[in-house]
Amino acid sequence: QRDYDRFTVPHDRFHSLLYPDTSGRLLRQIKQLSDHASRYRRVYMTQTPSAWDVVMAHDTKILQALSRGDATAAGAELARHLAATALSIMALMDPLHDPRLLRAALHQACH
Repeated sequence: QRDYDRFTVPHDRFHSLLYPDTSGRLLRQIKQLSDHASRYRRVYMTQTPSAWDVVMAHDTKILQALSRGDATAAGAELARHLAATALSIMALMDPLHDPRLLRAALHQACH
């Protein structure tokens, strides 16, 4: 059994390191959105068997891009990571929902 509560603290810290110079209104908005999404992330991570491996693979790609000094690739990987999590959560909550706006935003962010 994987422990979501033990996982979430270092995972949240990893993500906070992706925007170290962010402050003020933008930082408050990022934290607020993360807080709002936390219950959905818990459902995704605890109800989707492949979620742990998927999340770790995404985080590894982000870290590898940052290690190469490639901020553009890191940003694209972060967008893929957040979108994949959101799409998986949407599929869990409402399998008939068509997330075309999210897919369009992801395409725009990664191309």
